[in-house]
Amino acid sequence: MNGAYLRDQLVFTSAIANVSTHCCTHPRDRRGYEYESPTHAIQFVRSGVFGRVAGSVREIADPTVVLFSKPRTTYRYFHPADGGDNCVIIRPSLPTLSRLLDGMFPSILDCFSHTSTRVSPRCGLLVSELLQQLSCSDSMICVEETLLHLVQELVRQISNKSSQDLRPPMRQSRRHRRDLTEDVKTLVIRTFPKPPSLGQLAITLNHSPAYISRIFSSECGISIRKYITHLRLRAATTLMEQGNLDLSAVGTDCGFYDQSHFTREFVRFYGISPSVYRRNLAAVGQNRTRQYNLSSLA
Repeated sequence: MNGAYLRDQLVFTSAIANVSTHCCTHPRDRRGYEYESPTHAIQFVRSGVFGRVAGSVREIADPTVVLFSKPRTTYRYFHPADGGDNCVIIRPSLPTLSRLLDGMFPSILDCFSHTSTRVSPRCGLLVSELLQQLSCSDSMICVEETLLHLVQELVRQISNKSSQDLRPPMRQSRRHRRDLTEDVKTLVIRTFPKPPSLGQLAITLNHSPAYISRIFSSECGISIRKYITHLRLRAATTLMEQGNLDLSAVGTDCGFYDQSHFTREFVRFYGISPSVYRRNLAAVGQNRTRQYNLSSLA
């Protein structure tokens, strides 16, 4: 890939894990480019969107999901919408992964056979805390502890997802359901923060609204409506992390009706209000003690 589109920066390194920031300004494309992952990696999308193909698995990466990469595996990346993407990439050390996976998966390979999972409220807060700690040059032990908690939370999610994946399959082929779901995500993201109606999606994708809604919920575990809400909430937290602290403006910019609607959905998802979240960002930025209990979100 043309290096003019990419900017990567290693921001933290230790025996626990390395952390990098990744900024891509690649324009919309269909074919994309190929990249072989050198290590096990966990990739959080902070803003923007991209697509990834590994073998027959095609998925859309946006701020609601986290991707897993395996070493010596070639992935093809493409961009279904303009604007590029910004990501945080965590590369845990093998000893760290071995300790955290003990008793939950037979091997690291079994864990990373899962290509993605949703960003839970706890994961979202831990990623925000990690970025704030890195921006204010917090002590190494604090950053390492947050990294351990974050990777541990992801392992727990994948383990739970493995159990849920034992449910009986639907009649439609897995590839058809997955492709339809990714098409819905692409159309929603291209028009974010004002996505098309379910009727418009049905016309574009040539399926009934009920069918699209059912397949999406089955594949993602949440409805299209909740998916859009989670996209808006992730966008809102990113804006606040960047210093946009006018809550009314943040809510409107991310597609909420008003501040009341924004606050209600924020509390429902994260368990705290936007104003408390904003104070916590300031507290971490000033290198003070954490003021919310992340363990309550487990």
